[in-house]
Amino acid sequence: MVAFRTCRYVVVVSTLLLCAWTSGVMALSVAAASSVPTVTYFDARGRAELTRCIFRLGSKEFVDHRFPIAFKTDDEGKPAGGFEVKEYEVEKLKGTFLVNMDRLPVLELNGCMIGQSAAMERAAARYCGMMGATDTDQAVIDCIVENVRDVKDSWRSITLKYGFPPSPEKTDAKKEWFTKPAVTKEPGPGGFRQLMTRLNASLPSSPPESIQFAVGESITLADVVIWNLLKETFTEPDDIAMMEEAMTADETSVERLVAIADHIQNTPAMKEWLKVRPESMF
Repeated sequence: MVAFRTCRYVVVVSTLLLCAWTSGVMALSVAAASSVPTVTYFDARGRAELTRCIFRLGSKEFVDHRFPIAFKTDDEGKPAGGFEVKEYEVEKLKGTFLVNMDRLPVLELNGCMIGQSAAMERAAARYCGMMGATDTDQAVIDCIVENVRDVKDSWRSITLKYGFPPSPEKTDAKKEWFTKPAVTKEPGPGGFRQLMTRLNASLPSSPPESIQFAVGESITLADVVIWNLLKETFTEPDDIAMMEEAMTADETSVERLVAIADHIQNTPAMKEWLKVRPESMF
């Protein structure tokens, strides 16, 4: 009888230990799964693409969660203006995107939800070790990122003013922006040539062997935003042609910017991402 009770006790204890070990393994598995960053946006590049690129360049696994998006149509199948995003609307009603005021994109990182694309990009860059080696490096990187944003804002002031459809007024405004001299006595904001020359001059000095890096001797967020400005911002054929002409003008100094953008473009990680990323409407 004593032997039977002892045996039964050993079996019960062993079973409890096995259950505890199994639960622990399951908990670790769930924790590991949840530690993988998740980028949530529409099935488009838009304001999430830079964060995706950062994870790719940093060789970090991430979940690329995309909501379907399509142009709205009327009963006859003709464009009705706006987008159809039913699955996103369902999730929005659940309060999933409150951190970004019900908008996309959002990033889930280390169990924390982060909104605002610029905040996402900085968080992803820190996660990937791409915010410099020191606090000073990070401050310089932030400065460059903001300078690039100023160039983009200048461009968007044209595209937003005249809207999506092409028009003679929009074409003229773009041409003026790209061709305005880098050195001018005219009042008001400068055009592409002046902004790019100043952006190039704003970069910290670097030895010849490191000119492909904006800060330090490795890829940082500053490099990625410069690449995005030169390689991804201007998408229409006419815009690309005007940009390339402006970049090669004698008065435009952009050698360092070009070296940085070309370096990012030709990294194996970026080349692979550009090859496999889904085609999208924007």
